[in-house]
Amino acid sequence: MKAVYQSALLITTAVAFNGMAFAEDTDLKKMVQQALDAKDKTIAEMDKRLQKLEALTKEQQQVISRMQQEKQHNQPDQAEPVQADEIPALAPVVTAVSTPAVVAAKTEDKSAPASQAETTTKKSGLADYFQIPSPNVDHADAEKTEIGGFMDVTAQSTQNDNQAFHVGVVELSLDRVLHKGDFAASAALDWFSYGTDPSVQIGAAFFDFHLYDERIPLRGRIFQEAGFHLQAGQFDLPFGSDYQFFAVRDRLTVTPPMTTTRIQQSGSNPSNGGFNSTGVRTYGQWENLSYAAYAVDSIFTDGMAFGGRLGLLVNDPYRLHKQASAPLFDAGLSVLLDMDNGDHTTDKVYAADVSFNYENVRLVSEFMQHDANENRVDDRPALDESGFHVTLITDLERWLEQPFYVYGRYHQWTPNYKTVAIYNDDTGKDEDYKVNRIPAVSFGLGYRFNEYLTLKAEYNDTLGHKTDEPLFQSQFGIVQLVGAF
Repeated sequence: MKAVYQSALLITTAVAFNGMAFAEDTDLKKMVQQALDAKDKTIAEMDKRLQKLEALTKEQQQVISRMQQEKQHNQPDQAEPVQADEIPALAPVVTAVSTPAVVAAKTEDKSAPASQAETTTKKSGLADYFQIPSPNVDHADAEKTEIGGFMDVTAQSTQNDNQAFHVGVVELSLDRVLHKGDFAASAALDWFSYGTDPSVQIGAAFFDFHLYDERIPLRGRIFQEAGFHLQAGQFDLPFGSDYQFFAVRDRLTVTPPMTTTRIQQSGSNPSNGGFNSTGVRTYGQWENLSYAAYAVDSIFTDGMAFGGRLGLLVNDPYRLHKQASAPLFDAGLSVLLDMDNGDHTTDKVYAADVSFNYENVRLVSEFMQHDANENRVDDRPALDESGFHVTLITDLERWLEQPFYVYGRYHQWTPNYKTVAIYNDDTGKDEDYKVNRIPAVSFGLGYRFNEYLTLKAEYNDTLGHKTDEPLFQSQFGIVQLVGAF
């Protein structure tokens, strides 16, 4: 009986253990199944994200292929293939699960080489002239005071007692002498040695309040980046398009066009600029529009002048680095109203300008009309005149592998008067000299030794047209060496 009892007890115990084992096995299977389901779900998500990564990688490869073809087309001798592994990290696509290849793409930073390739795709030897407005203006050093300047030495063929050699303008620029928050102050001092009466004067000096853009060029292109500026002081008036090149450092040609020398009265010195006065101005750029408005001391008489320019900018859609670069197309309309002390309008000047920039070619053209009020109260006669120029500049560095550039210009000045009064040092009074329409052509060549030194040579011919002005030359050659520091 005892043996039977022990056997029954063993059987019962075994059955109990088997039941417990079966229950535990069921729970384990459930846990394993849940883990497998979670793994399958994770793998499916990873597969979807890897598919997205592959799609983006194909897009990147297509972009790189287009960049490589464009670079080979523009610079066939220097083109370097862009490797597929230089694709910038696409880490935002993979967030939950990462394979070793994805981890490598996340952790290895390849963005710098791609950025360098973008910014240098279309760089040319002329970039420092009409792609970058000022060599001493840098976002990274926006708080620093920069000291720079330029000068030129010119030699030309002589007629009518013109000087054979002369030093033009020597300018010392003090950029951001004061800079605090949105306020800054800059100045440029000019020494004029040309002529019989050398003098020192202020080329530009102003206080500037700016928003969004800390680039504050003393001279040259002011509509470089989006922003707003309010200034008080002395400055070049942004009238037409040649104001960008009043400083000899910025001018690719030796001589200015007749819209500047005749209508803006810069004189025979090629280093002199055009309209420049003291007052207040505001200018800025937003999207594809630029504007400038100013109220300054009178340009032609004693009183005040008001004016401005409205411009349209179109950037090159294929230029990846758009900041600090000249627009593909730039057009503007300008107006200037000059008044005497009695608030009578004495002079009206209008201008329309168009510029086209693509790779190594720059085309600049402008037309100006100067209308004088016949009922003016001062003693000056009403002298109406007009002028225009078309200038084409081409960089030859791509073909010659040397920093040469050439340019050509056709320009014309048309007065509606027959004589002009010019002061005669010998007689001590004004004398009348006969003038008439002057068409002219100019051809020139430039060589940039480096960013500090440029040599230019130019030939000018008025095509047989002459005036009786004492310093007028119908044909002349001129060579200019420009140094910047």
